[in-house]
Amino acid sequence: MGFRLAVIGAGWSGLAAALEALALGAEVTLFEMAPAAGGRARDLNAGSDDGLDNGQHICIGAYSETLRLMATVGVAEGDAFLRLPLRLVDARGLGLRLPSGQAMPAFIRGALGRRGWSFPQGAFPHGQTGTPEELARTELAQETGLRAVRLQRLGVLAVAHGMASQYGEHWLATDLTQGEPDLEPEELGLRHAWVSRDEFETMTRDGRIVDSATLAAYALLLMAERRGEVSLR
Repeated sequence: MGFRLAVIGAGWSGLAAALEALALGAEVTLFEMAPAAGGRARDLNAGSDDGLDNGQHICIGAYSETLRLMATVGVAEGDAFLRLPLRLVDARGLGLRLPSGQAMPAFIRGALGRRGWSFPQGAFPHGQTGTPEELARTELAQETGLRAVRLQRLGVLAVAHGMASQYGEHWLATDLTQGEPDLEPEELGLRHAWVSRDEFETMTRDGRIVDSATLAAYALLLMAERRGEVSLR
């Protein structure tokens, strides 16, 4: 015969403790002073048309034990939740917006992907391969709609030397024609513009351009011009 156990409080913690004790074979008595279980995360006026949720209104995917507890009592995650990329913003629309995808890459992209100007850049989607020139043409066309007759390789540089093994190839696109962009879902809202070199350097000084790969590509262009390998003026 199992042991007897009293659990005081029928909030999330109390309910979880009671369920765990039942699974271990205990005879559980649950005490709660409020008229309904749930603690600070309960439904007010449950069963009525004007019911109101109290407490937590968001559950992030990292709450694995919460999701496990819900599954234990038969709550289907797909029925209970509208799953969306994480959004933590204030009334002004400021805050963190994570793109869709796997949790850790999405968080990194969301946390580091503040709005700013940069040259077109990217990587092949998982499972796809090709040459660096093919990738450069693809990213240019997708993000800006521009198609280049000629691409000239400026060089290859480490993305974060000493911290990562990733390298990026930098290309100069010339003889351009304008087409339609083909943005990926996380790129919606992306826009592009032509700026003079003076304006580009002003944007670097005032913080509108903070992308290191963009500044590296610009430096490679200046050096190629100084060597006489490129003439754009």
